[in-house]
Amino acid sequence: MTGSTRVNDPASLTTSATSTRSKATTENDESYMDALRLQFEHRIVKSISDCQKNKGSFEELYSKLANIKQLPRGVVSGAEQAIDASVNSIVVFLNRLTRNTPKKSIEFWKEYLDKNFTSLKDSIVTQEAEGNQEMMEDDEDETTDDEKAEESTAYRSCSASFTSIIRKDLSKNVRLAFVDTINKTVESAFDYIADFSKQIMKILLLFKDNQFTIENGKIQFVPREPYMASRDTYHQFSQQVPFLFMTNQVLYSLGYLNRVVKFTPVIKPTSLHALWVDPTTLYSLFCAQKLERKMVLYNFEGNIIRAASVTSQKDAIFSSFFDIDRLKTVCAGSGLQFAHRIHILPGLQCVRILGFKDYQQPKNKQQEQQRPVDQTSSGSDDKGNDMIAALVEQKAVIQRKLKNAQTALNNYLVSAESASQLKKKWKDENRNRAWLYQRIEEAKQRKRHLIRDVVSAKQELSTMNNAIYKLKHDADPSTKNKQSGGVRD
Repeated sequence: MTGSTRVNDPASLTTSATSTRSKATTENDESYMDALRLQFEHRIVKSISDCQKNKGSFEELYSKLANIKQLPRGVVSGAEQAIDASVNSIVVFLNRLTRNTPKKSIEFWKEYLDKNFTSLKDSIVTQEAEGNQEMMEDDEDETTDDEKAEESTAYRSCSASFTSIIRKDLSKNVRLAFVDTINKTVESAFDYIADFSKQIMKILLLFKDNQFTIENGKIQFVPREPYMASRDTYHQFSQQVPFLFMTNQVLYSLGYLNRVVKFTPVIKPTSLHALWVDPTTLYSLFCAQKLERKMVLYNFEGNIIRAASVTSQKDAIFSSFFDIDRLKTVCAGSGLQFAHRIHILPGLQCVRILGFKDYQQPKNKQQEQQRPVDQTSSGSDDKGNDMIAALVEQKAVIQRKLKNAQTALNNYLVSAESASQLKKKWKDENRNRAWLYQRIEEAKQRKRHLIRDVVSAKQELSTMNNAIYKLKHDADPSTKNKQSGGVRD
């Protein structure tokens, strides 16, 4: 929520030359154990998914996993890589835990399996059932429109100045290192894409009219007859490229530009290749174990952020370099919520901030509508509460409107008069095709009209939610106090 976001300590620099070997601390032990548990979960989830796919027995799978004699191969090394720990550091940790006890390292696996196997299995089975229930076959045009109609989350982007979103309390050394690293990364990524594009284009042009053979240990290009491939080599990419070129030319000539296949990301003067920055990218750029000048990031409790917890500390990682309140405020100005991703354009002058707008109804919407508004003695507060109550009533009307529009669209999509059903009739019908074609066009117009009704209702609901949020936010004195909170020393 804008204005109530906590602020953590800014990033700080350290060097490999001044760092010392870490001692066995409680924090390290917890990090090691969390990394091991995460690897255990990945292995168990993969085994359950494979068993579900092959229609095997979960009881037999559990018995098999519970009776292994040692930790699965790659668990320890994978845990070390996940948290950027030194080689064999987790091995030393396990040896220390089991040194003076009869307990073996495999017992940690069995304990985790016993506690979490059933819940993981139920979660995977439920997700699979929900996924199968929502699948629906349709042609490509229908799928595109249906996805737009059924989309519950819309992603949008908004612009801001790069310097305006950087934390003001970053030290000079950290700021210079941060900006320099971002700038070099943008340049190197742009150069790599340009060189890669050029090399791929050269290869495609060579494959267009030639095929290669190896003679005396050397690659020889041999001209071949156009669009003729040997039965033994027709599956090779070099033999299929001419067909792709020919298909592209036909589609381009007919005006189907959206169906033309792109072979390579060609660099154009009119296109800018931005650097995609998310929490994982920031951590790998500035906190990797092998960096000479490694940065240390802190969460909101003042603890060091480890690699294993990057995905669960998104706000803290962004807040280590950027003004997280500024990012959320910019997104809120466009009716969006910050999606923890920004695109930094070349030149470091402008960034595109990705946000999302959730159209899905909250599960506790009835509680939200029935929640009593806090009464105060102030007359202005009473007026604000009355306005909020009126807006909540309007919101309920819009929700019913959206529900009716969505129901009408869903019923139409599965009816016999839908465009997809008429297209199937058109393919099987030899007569009256012109009449069916006219009906298909009318069905498409009808579907677009229903989709517009749904989108319009969603937009009205989003506008109403923003208005209610602003009124509640302005009326809540606790949020105003939180806005004045400063950065912790």
